[in-house]
Amino acid sequence: MGTGAFTSVSADRDITVDTAGDASAFLQFTRAEEDGGVTPNAQEYVTLPTDGAFAIDLTDTNESAGTGETGGSGVNKDAVTIFDNLVDVTNNGTQEVNIGVDLSTEPSELGIYAEDVQGTDDDLGGGFAVRNYPEDPNWDHTLGVGETLENIGVYVTDPSAISGETTYTVTIIAERVGGNRD
Repeated sequence: MGTGAFTSVSADRDITVDTAGDASAFLQFTRAEEDGGVTPNAQEYVTLPTDGAFAIDLTDTNESAGTGETGGSGVNKDAVTIFDNLVDVTNNGTQEVNIGVDLSTEPSELGIYAEDVQGTDDDLGGGFAVRNYPEDPNWDHTLGVGETLENIGVYVTDPSAISGETTYTVTIIAERVGGNRD
């Protein structure tokens, strides 16, 4: 009489994976919008290719300077400079997610924040942070399915520590509410 027990099975199965740029992924990043259009800061400083990752460029673009006008060429020394309304992020997945910036990747010279999210002193009140990730994450924000966290911005706190044009990489984490299943 059989018990249904087995020792080993080897079976080939197809797995189909599709990649998408930030503008159409499960966690969608778009230029910040306000009053039905892209915000001036997002237009000026955010690049978002349809098949790639978004980037924020705060160098001397001078795109908004009109004919005969002089545009800026960098942030002020010895000052905190804030760039509001750069990026919106939408949860296009099927589950609620906790979302934030991994503070271990955030450079001390600048920070990422989200307007209208209560935060703490170590993220300048922006509330878009994940402390102690991954050992003991302390999430500041949750996005439900279809919800958007609007007007994510950048602040430069220590411009004197930036030598010329510098590139930083910051890690944004979105994790299923309740943690990932291992």
